This record gives sequence, C-alpha cells and structure tokens, in this order.
Amino acid sequence: MESVCPLVFLAPGTVARVAGFRAGKGLQTRLFGMGFCPDVRVKVVSADRGFSHRLGWRCPWRRRPAGSAATGMISR
Repeated sequence: MESVCPLVFLAPGTVARVAGFRAGKGLQTRLFGMGFCPDVRVKVVSADRGFSHRLGWRCPWRRRPAGSAATGMISR
C-alpha cells in the first residue's frame, strides 16, 4: 500500500505521483490546465512548509478564505 501525504510534507527533489487534491471548481480547472491532475508524476522543486507560522505571523498575501485553498495529496 502506498503512503499518501500532502505535497508540502515532501522534501524538494522528491518524485511523487498525484493521488488527488481538494480544490474549488475554478482552481481545479487551473490545475488541470497546467497538467496537474491525478495519476501524473511530479518532482517537488520547492515546498512552503509554513515558515511564517513558526515566527508567529502570517503574510497577508498568503491568507485565503475558508474552503478556497487547494490541498495536494501525493503518493510515493
């Protein structure tokens, strides 16, 4: 059985297969247009691991309304 985890937990340079993602219809359309869809293999170039959260603040341009963020689920 393959392990499934969010994309941000993978180290840069990791090659993984997209198992699925949760996003609104508009974001799904944009992701599909870029070729980011289930069962495609991707290589992680950079992963934002929430550095600003460790500092106790959040960048204003990173805020999203509830339910609008995409969560990439990746299997190795």
